Amino acid sequence: MTTRLQRLRGRRDQDGTAALEFGLIAGFIFLPLVLGMMQYGWYFYVAQTTGGAASHVARRLAVGDCWGAGEALALVKGEVNANANTTTFDKTPASNASAVIGTDQLTVTVTAQAKVIDFWPMPNNGVVTRTVKTMIEDTKSSGAC
Repeated sequence: MTTRLQRLRGRRDQDGTAALEFGLIAGFIFLPLVLGMMQYGWYFYVAQTTGGAASHVARRLAVGDCWGAGEALALVKGEVNANANTTTFDKTPASNASAVIGTDQLTVTVTAQAKVIDFWPMPNNGVVTRTVKTMIEDTKSSGAC
């Protein structure tokens, strides 16, 4: 017959087992969730800043600013907090020399790579593209970009 002390010792040997098993299982569940939240959080942040940069640059171009060589791209790269090497910018028309005020439409497209870690699949493979269309209001620059 076992004594009470022997029964408690047998039980005490397994006290940490549940905590250890929980830690192992929880790590496989919570780690992917945390990494996924970080990845998608960054994606949505880059999407928001890309849209804001496209709107800001379109407005600056519509009033005649930032048409110089590389000025608009530098402004976009300064505003989009993604990898500056993968951020691109396109505008139509390419120059304001032949633009007609009030009739020509300006189209600005900004593309940025929002994929930082390749853990979960992302929309459009992590590439964010935002396009803004507006009318040209002025062709003469009122100042520096």
